[in-house]
Order: sequence, then structure tokens, then C-alpha cells
Amino acid sequence: MRLGGFKRIVLVFLFSVLFSTSFAHLVIPAIPEVYFTGAYPLPESWLSNQLIPNNTVKLELNFSLYTASWPTTVTTKYSGWWGVPANPAENIFYLPEEIPPFVNLVLDYKLDNFSLYLELPFEKEYRNKLVTLSEHTNLPFSLFNPLDMSKLSVDLNFPRIGYIYFASDNLYLSVGRFPLKWGDAKYPVHISPTTYQDNITFALRFPGMTYTFHAITSYPLLSPQEYAVQSNYSDQHTAGRYFNEPSKWIIAHRFDFYNTFGDANLRIGFGELNVVGGKYLDLTDFSPILIYHNTYGEGYSNVTGSVDFSLKWKFLSLYGEYVLDDIVGPTEVGYGYKPGASAYDIGAEVDFGNVLLWVEYAETSEWMYVTNYLPYLRISVRHFDLENNPSGRLMFDYPLGFIYGPDAKMLSFGLKGNFLGVDLEAVYNMLTKGLVDDNGTIRWKWFWDGWPGNVAEPGATTPQRAGEENYNILSLKVSWNNLTFFYKTVDLNNYFLSVNYKTTF
Repeated sequence: MRLGGFKRIVLVFLFSVLFSTSFAHLVIPAIPEVYFTGAYPLPESWLSNQLIPNNTVKLELNFSLYTASWPTTVTTKYSGWWGVPANPAENIFYLPEEIPPFVNLVLDYKLDNFSLYLELPFEKEYRNKLVTLSEHTNLPFSLFNPLDMSKLSVDLNFPRIGYIYFASDNLYLSVGRFPLKWGDAKYPVHISPTTYQDNITFALRFPGMTYTFHAITSYPLLSPQEYAVQSNYSDQHTAGRYFNEPSKWIIAHRFDFYNTFGDANLRIGFGELNVVGGKYLDLTDFSPILIYHNTYGEGYSNVTGSVDFSLKWKFLSLYGEYVLDDIVGPTEVGYGYKPGASAYDIGAEVDFGNVLLWVEYAETSEWMYVTNYLPYLRISVRHFDLENNPSGRLMFDYPLGFIYGPDAKMLSFGLKGNFLGVDLEAVYNMLTKGLVDDNGTIRWKWFWDGWPGNVAEPGATTPQRAGEENYNILSLKVSWNNLTFFYKTVDLNNYFLSVNYKTTF
């Protein structure tokens, strides 16, 4: 492993890897829904006829004890902690998001076909969770001296989950903040549930086909260095025209076709995604039915397309996904304008009833998600994080697609089962991740490293590739009644071990 103050390690964030991920009445199923869609989450009412409780307020209490040998430094593009782009994956690998909030207030209201759901957590701040790992608890204050203000750390960036939605038998409309997912892979490469999205989602079910539309927004603030690039560089097709309005949207839609062939159920989905940045949306950008590639948003748009499938036959499911970011065509302005970029995943799972086994491989090419030099047109989402202890203003750049971003390969195996009333999950990942040399700092290739060849002005540069690094990760989770034990190790060197007791009032 490469050393950089700490050994670089990998935490596989299992947001929706094995179990169905539920945000009250919106659900990401664990098993492919080959019968009507590949876009998630879905209204609970589409998956079952169970009675949904009305008008509840509940308080969830989580008390965690843990021990860890884990890096505590967040990787940033520039020095300092004020207004700098940050990477939630490298070095810390989403660990703060694995630690549950000490208290979570849940508002859950339903009236006819309408629902309102909101989570208000009381928890430590993002970086405070890292720097206080040695205190072995998730309490956002000192257990022995609650009035010690130097130990107080309360994350005020909530909520991370909240929405209002309408759902009938064939129509679903939601507005809010929650993760999205395309396809049935555990680690999707087009839209993944790695983080929440601020979005509007609309879906219509027809016989044999389901249509889904998303409008996703990304926090538009740029660092001074990024703003200089966005304001002083232009696409070669629109040389001299600069798009630097504070706006970034991801508009996406897909068609899922499904049918039954004897004992087999097949679903095929076709998706398209349009990043519109540096220009406020107009109806052409926002239209749910246009082909985004043919809107020709030169200088302010970046379009990708995908196809994915799921085939379910008795206890066996096969699935896969292919995403095309860019291909060099005959109408490009010149050699080297774009590098060509794509991603794919392929997997299978076998359901034995009380045991589910799965295997999956995912790969993203070197320039996937970053074929554009303009910061607004990289295929990622940015979240702003304000912190007080320690103080900072970070702009976390999360993947919209594959959890480890561009230039990555990962082979994964997993199982889920229930034995004598005990739920067990195990996941093994073999990850290979590309590195870059950023002015002498060797780090992961991320969404800051755009292709410099598509802009008209001279002087565009990007860090050079500096090889790759391999990781072996094993993760275990055991749940029994109100107790959950969680363990993760990377190459048997670094670890995080926790026990959590959860109760609800």
C-alpha cells in the first residue's frame, strides 16, 4: 500500500448492497424488480399491498461503541478547510456515514395518496466523527461532562432524507432529498445511491413499459480556482462563449421494457443523462421527453447514455449495465477533442431462500465522468458541509455513478442470510483504483481531473496518471434484535469494529 501520512485504505460503503434500503415509503429493493422498472427508489405501495401506517412521529435512539484504527484526514483538492473541494471516498471512504446518529427524529405523515417523510438527526459533525474515533462512542457530547463545549459537536447540515410524494397504482411523483439508483447492480455505474440527491422524480407505469424522469441539482458554488477555469475557458465548438452562471443540474430519463418468457422474466432499460452547467435551465434542457443528445447544448451540456438489463429465472438473477460517456465521432472539431469513456457492470445472484449469494464486476475507464475540462460539466454531485468542531467549509464531490469514481475496477462477492434468527451479511471487494500525480501529491483520480483537450484556450492542464493501487476489503454485519455488530478490515491492517443498540420510541 502507498503511504501518505496514513496508509491509504478502503471503506466499502454498503448503502444498499444487500438488504432493501428503505426511506419510510420509498424503497430500493434488494432483489431486481424485473416486472416493471430499473429506476429506484419505488413507492412502497408498488411493491406490496400492506397497510401503510398514517401520521406517526417516532424517536430513534442509537448508542454505539466502537474501536478503530482508521485514517482521520479528508482528502482535499487544495490546502485548508475553507471552501475547498473534498473527496468523501479516498483515505476515509465514507466512514462517517457508517456511524449512526445518536438520536433521529422521524416525521412520517400520510393522507390518501400523499406522504411526507422527514428525518432530523442529532449527531456528530462529519470530520468530528473521524477525529473522535478514539473516544469510542457516537455521542455528540462528552459522556462524563456534557457541559464541556470543547467536546460538543452537532451536525447542522440536516436533513439528508426528506420528501413529499404522491403515488397511485400507475403514477409516482416525489420532490425532496434521497438517494437514487439505476439498474440492479450492487454498485451501479450510471446513477448510484452512494449519496442523497436533491431531486424531482416522476414515473409512469404502462403495460409492458415504465417511464422515469429525474431532475437533480448539485450545489453550484465553485472554488476560486474552479471559477477561474469556468469563466476563462470555453468549449472548442463554442470558442469564446463562456458559461459561468452559478447553476448545475442533472436531467435524466429512462424507459424500462419488461416481459415474461415462460419461467423467465426480462427487463431492459434505456437511459439518458444530461449535465447542464454554467447556464440556467430552459425548457429544452428540462424537457422529459426530448433526446438530450439532440438538444446540442454545446459549451454547457454533457450527455451520457446507457442500457441495462435484468433476467430472473426461478432462483437465479443475471444483470448488467453499460454506460457510454463519450466516443470520438466524425463531427468532432479535431484529434484529441475527447478521449472516449465508458463504464459497465455485470453480476449474478442466487436466492436459496434463507441465503442469497451474489458476484459482480464493475469497471470505469480512465476518463469516465471527467471528459470535460469545465468543472460544472463533470458527472458528479457536490454537497456543502459547514462544520464548527473542527471548523471548516467543505464542498464534498460525490459520485453520481460508480462509488469509486473514474479509473476503477472492482470484483465483489457477497452473501446475505438468516440463521436461527440472526441476520448475517458478508462482502468481499477486490478494488483497483487509478492514481494521479497532482504537483507531487499522489492521490486518487477524482472529479477534479478533467480532460483538457476539449477547450479552445491554451494552458489547460490536468494531473498525469501515476499507476494504480489494489485493495482487498472484507466487511461483516451481524444483527440480532436491537443489536448490530459491524466489522470492516482492509488487508487486515486497518479496521473499524462497532456494536450498536437501537431502540425506537
